Amino acid sequence: MAYRSAVQLGALLFAGVFASAACGAADGTGDDKVFTAPSSKAPTSPAPAKPTPGTERTLAGARAALQAFLRGQGAGEMSVCRYVVPGSSFEKGGALRGNCLDGIRYSPHTLKPLEREALRSISVSGGKLVGNEATIPFSGLKWEVGDLVVSSVQSKFVLRWQDGIWKIIR
Repeated sequence: MAYRSAVQLGALLFAGVFASAACGAADGTGDDKVFTAPSSKAPTSPAPAKPTPGTERTLAGARAALQAFLRGQGAGEMSVCRYVVPGSSFEKGGALRGNCLDGIRYSPHTLKPLEREALRSISVSGGKLVGNEATIPFSGLKWEVGDLVVSSVQSKFVLRWQDGIWKIIR
């Protein structure tokens, strides 16, 4: 019984290989083009790239930068250090402990689970813009899940327009 099944399987494989080779083989006519079915979709252009949060020199841009930073901090995304002024009082104190990359790397481990959830879903509103600085109070932070208190972050965030992006200074 096993022999007969093996012979049948071999015959099927041979027929499949033969059929696929025959479909793609050149027939000597010089017409070696492969048929492709016409596309039913109209060609689409790629979606425009979203701008980096915080590159707009407005209060909304400052809010976007702070939101991107806090969400990234909750997720441990080290790329959010671009929103921190190196050597600033913000980097030296609090969760960053003097080194943004290390601070962000360890944030998910030092935050409580509900704090991480809140940071990942945070949205930023409110604040005021004076010259090159924006101040956003803790009361301007809203989150969908989790729990966050002032002592988990800080009472206000001050961002400065620097190098074409909003960066947190304290």
